[in-house]
Amino acid sequence: MASVFPGRTPIIRGVSAPSAHDVCVIGGGVTGAGIARDLSLRGLSVLLLEKGDWGGGTSGASSWMIHGGPRYLEFDWETTRLSTQDAGHIVTIARNLVYRVVFIIPVLPHDRNNIERMETAMEVYDRFQPLKKAHPHRRLTADEARQAEPGLSPDVIGAVTMEEWGVDPHRLVYANVEDAVAHGARALNHTKVIDLIRDGGKVIGVRYRASDGSISEARARAVVNATGPWSPEVSGMAGVPVRLRPAKGIHIVYPHRISNFSISAESIDGRDLLMVSHAGFTLLGTTDDDFYGDLDSSSRCTGRWPRKHPTPYAASSGTRPGPRRRRLRCLETSRTWNHPASLRGGAAYPRWRRSSCRAGTDAGRKKFWTMRAAAGSSADANRSPKQSLRTQRGASRCARLPTRFDASA
Repeated sequence: MASVFPGRTPIIRGVSAPSAHDVCVIGGGVTGAGIARDLSLRGLSVLLLEKGDWGGGTSGASSWMIHGGPRYLEFDWETTRLSTQDAGHIVTIARNLVYRVVFIIPVLPHDRNNIERMETAMEVYDRFQPLKKAHPHRRLTADEARQAEPGLSPDVIGAVTMEEWGVDPHRLVYANVEDAVAHGARALNHTKVIDLIRDGGKVIGVRYRASDGSISEARARAVVNATGPWSPEVSGMAGVPVRLRPAKGIHIVYPHRISNFSISAESIDGRDLLMVSHAGFTLLGTTDDDFYGDLDSSSRCTGRWPRKHPTPYAASSGTRPGPRRRRLRCLETSRTWNHPASLRGGAAYPRWRRSSCRAGTDAGRKKFWTMRAAAGSSADANRSPKQSLRTQRGASRCARLPTRFDASA
């Protein structure tokens, strides 16, 4: 039905009478739930809407850590300060939900970031650690590093430690939702916003479909778009274009700990990856690729590797010497949608114990990178110099790998 007044959302029959709120928050991730809690604590009337389950998007498919901002040390100390400050607030408010995650960052003889550079970076980061109530770094000798993590390469010449905070994102999100509801907010999950109600150029409310299929309206003095990578879709309902470049990150999930500590390492194409050990499982990731598909597609896959899936890249990634993670059976993979990001760090994954995860072979990696490098001459026209360099580096590294692993290693 066309509206009689230009710029005003038409009235739809069969819609229940609108409710009135001070603020309507769209998106039930950690950002939306946190905003709803903060506003409700300030005495405002809040409506929180989530189309899926609480923390079911980017928040839940994360690395299960509170970002302390170490990767910004090289260019933006202010962002590092804000990140550690925010982490400190979460630790103070929800100390029962967080736990310490200690990273070992090993250094090999010919790494660009040698042990002195790594310790200098950690000394700078130590200035911000008190803001998030974390301990300063420690420098380890090669023997101390291998004593703490016996699976490390014998070529390791030293290591530094770094402490971050781990968290179960689903519990953190739901705790915020519960507290918001306890202070008067109204929270609805499995409820999708299908339109924004406008009066002229001003958004005055939302129209949403509940889990039972009924359509309702809510009026609000302010509407907050906290939908993360879905922001362009929601903003488009208000006629406001938002340019966003979604990135797909994939984690491999192991149903057990495969190391004593978390480890920062470098992938076969030079990208930095993290192996994060939590209480009863381990996350390896994340990949970082542009995504052009449907953001609502399946965010998790289990069992065998699906075709055209970049997970084997993460499973076969690592630095000198060859990794052993493919011998560990993985539980599943998870995807998360976010902005491109990578953490600056060290190298050298451990040599793992034997197991039975079939995530590729060295021969397969050799063939993949050799074919990719051979095809590079025709594809480089559409690739950046940095991407082309990564392909060459990956091919040169895999050319030195053995075709078979020694089962006794």
